[in-house]
Amino acid sequence: MNALGKYEVEIDKLRKIALKLDRACKEGEIATELPEKAQDYLNSVAGNIIDSKSVGSEAYIVYEVQALLHWVKGEEDDSRDLAKSAVIVKGDKKLFTETATALLDSPNIKTKKEANSQQKSKNFSLTSIFIIFVIFIILGAIVRQSMSIIAGDALSTVGDIFLIVWIIKGIVYLTRKGK
Repeated sequence: MNALGKYEVEIDKLRKIALKLDRACKEGEIATELPEKAQDYLNSVAGNIIDSKSVGSEAYIVYEVQALLHWVKGEEDDSRDLAKSAVIVKGDKKLFTETATALLDSPNIKTKKEANSQQKSKNFSLTSIFIIFVIFIILGAIVRQSMSIIAGDALSTVGDIFLIVWIIKGIVYLTRKGK
């Protein structure tokens, strides 16, 4: 048996749970049974691991898993506090998982699912801006055509100017909307 004593198996299992939670956080796909089972297991072993003198600084994994579980639940402040506790116990800022380490550095880390959602929202915005631009061009063309039919060639120049004004308005509107 190594320096972890009789808790080596439990700590190893907590590391595996931490990796599963880390992967789930990054992918944004968290099965409901994973956090529940992880929390149940953590509750069953945490007190003994933390109280054991043979475990020492390796007890940080208890705090790290709990931080990840709070992150999964959307409890960001609690997850950051627990990640900080893990650092204190470990004595090193580099935690076992990337997500827990990122909790220390960034106030707003995002999962892949959240990042993809933001990208889709951005793509939707660009699509809607393009549609509005096309509508402005069509309205300008309709007004231009109407003016040339009603007033003949004399006002078609006015219609052209009106079309240009509508296009410029559309560009201005889209520029403001894009900010």
